[in-house]
Amino acid sequence: MSEEANGVGRSTVKATYNSPTDTKTLERSLPSLKSTDTKSKIAYLGEVRSATKQLQDDINTFLTAKMEEDKANASATATNKPKSRDEEEEENYGEEKIEED
Repeated sequence: MSEEANGVGRSTVKATYNSPTDTKTLERSLPSLKSTDTKSKIAYLGEVRSATKQLQDDINTFLTAKMEEDKANASATATNKPKSRDEEEEENYGEEKIEED
């Protein structure tokens, strides 16, 4: 969670994705804590939980799209070279493979 100094303190829940080719920041704003009484703190905590869940949904959507993009790029650049034994084992993990004679 961060607060920005823009005259009015603005709290956010933020996540940053960094890769060698891309950087993406996802964030959700939070309302200001209006009072320090227990009822206000409980309500604020509910807002933090809600914003965190929404941010998690945003992260999942972004990462799913990124994985699909990476998969499409890998398919486009793949050659017809034979798979290594490790690649075959990973592809068939949990499945029984019958050896052909």
